Amino acid sequence: MKFELKNIHLWPVFKITFFVSTSIMLIILLLFGNQYISMLQSMSQFSNVDIGSINVGFFSFIFIAIAFGLNLAILGTVFCILYNLFSQWFGGYVVEFEGDWEIIDENEENKKIEESKDKENDSEAK
Repeated sequence: MKFELKNIHLWPVFKITFFVSTSIMLIILLLFGNQYISMLQSMSQFSNVDIGSINVGFFSFIFIAIAFGLNLAILGTVFCILYNLFSQWFGGYVVEFEGDWEIIDENEENKKIEESKDKENDSEAK
């Protein structure tokens, strides 16, 4: 059975990429933040600035993590737009599965479950 991926929805890609990349970058900055601040203080242009204070350091880490996440989310969304555009022109990514597969429509499956519950309720009422 073959399936073809022709369209990728943009908003879920943006949300997930932003959340995951921001979280990972924040964790990395919290783990290696001491080295980052000491490196900035060792540079000559930052030697006079008290960048090692907790407030400035923590808020800069949050800003850097959000900026990193936003950049990756925008980049991922642009790639999805390009994929959607090219898949309309040339066809999407084809995946082939082996074996016996049955495609189940969720609406029909939910209707069957509701009908079975209604039958159980009717039998209990009698």
